[in-house]
Amino acid sequence: MTFDDVMCLKTHQLEFEYLAFEAKADFHDAAAAYVAEAVDAERVDRINDVYWGSDAKISLIAEACGLTLHKVNKLIRPVPTGKKCGGCGAEFMAHSRTRLKEIDSNKWHDPSCKDCRTRENTRCSEQRAVEKNLRLKELSRLRTMPYSEYLQTEHWKGFARYARKRAGFRCQLCNSNKASLNVHHRTYENRGCEHYPDVIVLCKPCHEKFHNIGERNA
Repeated sequence: MTFDDVMCLKTHQLEFEYLAFEAKADFHDAAAAYVAEAVDAERVDRINDVYWGSDAKISLIAEACGLTLHKVNKLIRPVPTGKKCGGCGAEFMAHSRTRLKEIDSNKWHDPSCKDCRTRENTRCSEQRAVEKNLRLKELSRLRTMPYSEYLQTEHWKGFARYARKRAGFRCQLCNSNKASLNVHHRTYENRGCEHYPDVIVLCKPCHEKFHNIGERNA
């Protein structure tokens, strides 16, 4: 069976029209012969015709033209997919049959091209750097302001509410839920970005005991 018996190739177009053939092996053999007959630039065209127009293994194509797999892979030209980037409108190109099938399938949900993703990643990185810088400046401000002022900041008020809720709105010393609750710093090391173990929730009487003990030990 010759290649002409297997398919009708439209020269330099990425399309094969399959004709009658009895076995897949016959097609692979014909494809290999088709590539092997060509020389120089025409061989590159035929390699691409066979690669994109069939499911012939690339190892068979490489063997037919006496090239390494690496060399054949470098000769494969990307093909348009008919789908465009949602960001810049550029048409997606497929560099392999696997990628082409992936883009053609319903499982493909990547509307952005590589350049757009790179720009978006750069923008996000720059934004994160700006936000980190702002957080560091705010942390420095919280740590250096007078403590009485710090207790009036939205940061501390929010953290104190969280601490009371986590404690079940009970004093963590006597377990009372009757008196008003204060949030006492056990350490000031993380002031401005406290963690839960840095504080203890106390009712007013227990809070006063804590301070009295601290004053006696000072």
